[in-house]
Amino acid sequence: MVMKPDHYADIELSGKSIPAIAAKVVQRLHPFMSEHKDTYALAFPGIRVGMESGEQPRIGGCVRLFANSREAIEQALDHLEIGIVSGSDFVTEKQLSPLIHIGRVRKVPDDYDGTWVTYHRFRIPSRRGKSEQHQEKRLKLRSRRLQESRVLPYLILQSASTRQTFSLIIQSQEHKVGTGITGILDGYGFSSKEAPVYLPSLQ
Repeated sequence: MVMKPDHYADIELSGKSIPAIAAKVVQRLHPFMSEHKDTYALAFPGIRVGMESGEQPRIGGCVRLFANSREAIEQALDHLEIGIVSGSDFVTEKQLSPLIHIGRVRKVPDDYDGTWVTYHRFRIPSRRGKSEQHQEKRLKLRSRRLQESRVLPYLILQSASTRQTFSLIIQSQEHKVGTGITGILDGYGFSSKEAPVYLPSLQ
């Protein structure tokens, strides 16, 4: 299935711990998006990398959900909203529900000619390699990526299988031109590096 980001909805976040709330939203959407592969893409319009001056990376106060159709967006938002209302595995605090505001579904303008953006998971290799030679290369790559990751925003999520927490590091890149139609998405709504999905950078 080809994912064309024709429709979107903004999930606005408020409160003192925006990254934690954003993580809850992504955590809740993940299994649903995994079941509907290459249907949904996530964007973070307010995302910012850190600076050498000491400015910290940030996620921003909005999670934007893209899909091919209005119906697909509404299905995902229903799944998200059920978690908020029911207080199931999604909401762990009574105060969390008022901090998530789901916007209406909008259509991307047919004549959109602005910039595009891609979002990828930034991965850091583990320490263990297949051989001594491979291990040395792996450790060098790991060291370099650990350094690069210091300025990138991230979310703390929990593995459904092991219940262990892990960092989902997000790397975004702007493009002057984007096809908007080709690419591969993972279960978190992020692009493959080799086959990116270009999303319109809407204001």
